Amino acid sequence: MEHSQEFEIENTHKPKIFITTTGISEEEKNLIKKLLPQNIILEDELTTLTTYLISYKSFISDKFIQAMIWNIKLIKIDWLYNIDTNPNIYILRPLEGIEFTSNEITNDIFINYYTLMGAIYNENLTISTGFLISNIKEGEKIDFCTKHSIPVINTENIFKNNYKLLQRPFTIRAFKIDCEKVFNDKCFYIDPNFHKNLFNLLKRLIIEHGGSRVSLIDKNVDYILTSSSKEYENTKHKLLHYQYIFDCVEYKAELFPNSYFVHKERKFNVLKNAICCISKCLKKDSQLIVNKLKALGSLIRDSDSLACTHLIIKDKNEFKLSSLKPYKIVTVDWIDQCLYTLKHVREEKYLVKESNLSLFSQPNNKISTKRVRTSVIKDIIFQFTGLPSFLKNRAIEMLKKYDIKYIVSDKYENCTHLIMGNLSTSEKFLSALCNGAWILTPEIIDVFDNSLHFNYEKYEWKVDENTNEKDIKIINSIKKWRERVLKTGYPAFYKWRVKLYAPESKIKNFYTGD
Repeated sequence: MEHSQEFEIENTHKPKIFITTTGISEEEKNLIKKLLPQNIILEDELTTLTTYLISYKSFISDKFIQAMIWNIKLIKIDWLYNIDTNPNIYILRPLEGIEFTSNEITNDIFINYYTLMGAIYNENLTISTGFLISNIKEGEKIDFCTKHSIPVINTENIFKNNYKLLQRPFTIRAFKIDCEKVFNDKCFYIDPNFHKNLFNLLKRLIIEHGGSRVSLIDKNVDYILTSSSKEYENTKHKLLHYQYIFDCVEYKAELFPNSYFVHKERKFNVLKNAICCISKCLKKDSQLIVNKLKALGSLIRDSDSLACTHLIIKDKNEFKLSSLKPYKIVTVDWIDQCLYTLKHVREEKYLVKESNLSLFSQPNNKISTKRVRTSVIKDIIFQFTGLPSFLKNRAIEMLKKYDIKYIVSDKYENCTHLIMGNLSTSEKFLSALCNGAWILTPEIIDVFDNSLHFNYEKYEWKVDENTNEKDIKIINSIKKWRERVLKTGYPAFYKWRVKLYAPESKIKNFYTGD
């Protein structure tokens, strides 16, 4: 009997999560150890078993570089103070919080690329600058970078994501060193949203080392200590990450605050709904293209499939379309244009042809069904689960309007599309999942237009920041099984021999006769 790893019996014990840190002080690590539940283990070393690398911003350290190679997620330390929440909410982009500047670079595509990766562009070159983009090898800026060990990267290397080129030797940058009163009568306001233990520790350290702390923001405040700018977008005060306090105490120095400034987050989901695959003719440059697409927010597929929205090619004049494709076929220039404008640029100028056609829209071409199989071409049938009555009635009205078949039943009736109100592992849900049906959110009800190119994927159930930890695996399996059934033509557990224990009255509900 064959076994599948796709569906696992949920263990009542929480799985172990191994974490390590970079750029975090010993004082805070000691605090965290007291707060962590037993299943989360804080280690000193990064290994292949490490689940997350924890930091308050990106540090181009040896740990960071190795984590990028091993595809280990970089997570904000804030998660450890909110451990019951989804860690994906706290993901740090590769260059989150690092300041950079440029030297006579006229093409915004390079600056935009690093901005998408979380870096912060500053026109001024200072000792707090993380790196400089420059194709010029001489001049005042280059001399300044050499003096202060600031990495200089040329444009040829930008899209390669070679983080070693951005690594900077560790140096303590301070007004004063070897002093006990490191805060020099500075007045701080501490974000009241901090975890109680963190708040109290910061308050004690500030007072013990020559600073003061106030409960209200007024003109006497020098810095607001926080980890996010969201609550303070309208303030004129300087925002400092609270890590500044820990580092000053640890190094016994009044550190320059510049590298601890909290900036307003700029996030662009330029290609959020795109799923791109790359033509074999671009194999030589495929990694550069993948890096650009990931920065733009696109998902990547290794080979073209019906799940793809775009196929990226080198030259539309040389590309020959062997058969009709259900996705858009665009030249690689389209990616660069999206990167240059930081917008999802219209594809028309870069299309090989009007390629986003239905598989059934050209009667003159025979479409191979080798990979599609019969599961793609059966009639559309809708069912519902977990929907309030008023939503179900609206869905039925919508389907009647377009003369689309629907079935109201407590059992799964071989539907192709299931509209699900709340996540529930009901018979209908599990059967639809195993048979590769579209499992859709109620939002589709108000926007469905029965058009040939309607984007079902936009309304497919997917994980977001509000998803409970225990539901992530189930929701992630929805798209995975739909694509797998579409590719193979076989449902989940195909050719399994299963012994079923159930009352005889219910056995007929499970027997398919196949």
